[in-house]
Amino acid sequence: MDESGLRERQAAYGGYLVCALIWLTFGTVMLRRRVVQRRRRRTVEVAASKREDTLARAIEMLPTRIHVASHAGEGDGSAEDAGTDETCAVCLGEFAAGEELRVLPCKHVFHTHCIDKWLHRKASRGAPSCPLCLAVAVELPEPTAQPASPEAFAGVVIAPEPSSLRADTY
Repeated sequence: MDESGLRERQAAYGGYLVCALIWLTFGTVMLRRRVVQRRRRRTVEVAASKREDTLARAIEMLPTRIHVASHAGEGDGSAEDAGTDETCAVCLGEFAAGEELRVLPCKHVFHTHCIDKWLHRKASRGAPSCPLCLAVAVELPEPTAQPASPEAFAGVVIAPEPSSLRADTY
């Protein structure tokens, strides 16, 4: 084999090596981006899940009562009767005797299932409020965990899911 053929072959191998290193670098960068995106998504999902759980517990803690049919003109003028209507402002349906009603802090009364759905829907846009007077119905703490920047995860390996960890390994 002559020397010029050897040089051509070495140049070709050098080109292959450079191409392989470029692909390896590209693959490493893409894998790292995927890891960071997955970590960020998991952080956001956990925060959203905690917020949803907190909201559900707060709504469940709002007082309820069973509707007792009243006749027009009756009522003792108490604070409980003041501002009470015989219809739900969410579904516009009338209250039936024996139905469970939820009383908001502003003293407005709604069907439990109607206002629970309403409050869950409105919580995605901020503090859930009364559909009539817009008073805040449930106070939720502001989320404290902000997703970290990609630089914060440089060189980090994703740990196993917390549910797979055993308590006795700590």
